[in-house]
Amino acid sequence: MILAAGEAVRMGRPKQVLPYGSTTLVGAVVVAAQASTVDEVVVVTGFHGAEVAAAVRESARIVRNPDPAAGNMSSLVTGLNAVGEGRGVVVLLSDMPNVSTEIVDALIAAVDDSGADAGWVAYSDGSGHPIVLGEHILEEVRDLTGSKALWRYLMSLATDRRLVLVVDDSKPVDVNTLDDFENVTRRLRHQEPDQG
Repeated sequence: MILAAGEAVRMGRPKQVLPYGSTTLVGAVVVAAQASTVDEVVVVTGFHGAEVAAAVRESARIVRNPDPAAGNMSSLVTGLNAVGEGRGVVVLLSDMPNVSTEIVDALIAAVDDSGADAGWVAYSDGSGHPIVLGEHILEEVRDLTGSKALWRYLMSLATDRRLVLVVDDSKPVDVNTLDDFENVTRRLRHQEPDQG
């Protein structure tokens, strides 16, 4: 599930559809999710829903948060309701285009192998996405409210119910401002092979 419902107030325009390589920020996240072992890619839209849907086209299932102003938890719950019962979910953000497919798959496998109810990644400079939510905790997650409610809930889980995948890499850039966008696109240009 990719959360793409934000208003992008700090950016001043729909950041989800800013150009990123041959696609957009949200498009890059969709591509990474599609290449992973997830069964289905669901994109939750809200503000700028038409623009995000146009950028994603038929490459993922689009669901719309009817009240995106209510915050990230309302978008997460919208996505969980769309996914349905009996399935765990991977949560990705549309403004983090450099989360790799390898990290997504490594986290899914580690959570599955451990039997944990949830998992996330510990990067060299802090914890972050992706997040895996096992099917057994989704009802509890649906009842969460408030800012940072998901992270508070995850940190409250007993240590044997959560898995933290440690990776030797820095956190993916969370694109909120024009400086963030320039940073993430500069990194991408350095990663791409020369075409000459």
